[in-house]
Amino acid sequence: MTPALLLWPTVALAALWVYHDASKHRVGAVEGAEGLLNIPAGAWAFAVLFFGVVTFPLYLINRRRLIKRALTSPALSPRRGLKLSALVLYNGIIWAILLASPSGAPACDAPQARGLALDLLIEAGQARGVRVERFDRLVEVSFDEGAGRRTCRGELHSDMGVEILEYTLEARAGGRFALKFNTAYAPSAPAR
Repeated sequence: MTPALLLWPTVALAALWVYHDASKHRVGAVEGAEGLLNIPAGAWAFAVLFFGVVTFPLYLINRRRLIKRALTSPALSPRRGLKLSALVLYNGIIWAILLASPSGAPACDAPQARGLALDLLIEAGQARGVRVERFDRLVEVSFDEGAGRRTCRGELHSDMGVEILEYTLEARAGGRFALKFNTAYAPSAPAR
């Protein structure tokens, strides 16, 4: 899972913690008080959920002051259990989506992709009586982030000479990927 994909569940967990913490300490809007920080626990959670980069540190920095103010002006959080359950459910859905979705195809020259490509080429070469020496100069031709598909090109060196081959790496669930050569020379490999 890429760091960018980890951002959503991390922010969602931060929002859950902020709501739990703020409602437990009865942090909330104080009547007559003004300011950006004078909001109920649920508003803090939603602010962290949608503007987490700014509001989560803001909550942490002001947490002691908010808790101290709540000692003299406690706020009740109606339906606290229901709201916590909704945030937990939201977190579960985010994690389920991220774990089930492709995490991206490996780089063209990643060891697992290079190794699988070379294994397939050696196997195909042996079937044809060709001795494969190496497969190198791997470069990315294109990348479709939405589809989790990367098209690559490399040089196949064999006893028959040098041949330029294109292949596709396609992401699968659970961090797996499939490799398919865009030529009749080598077979495709199922997800690994």
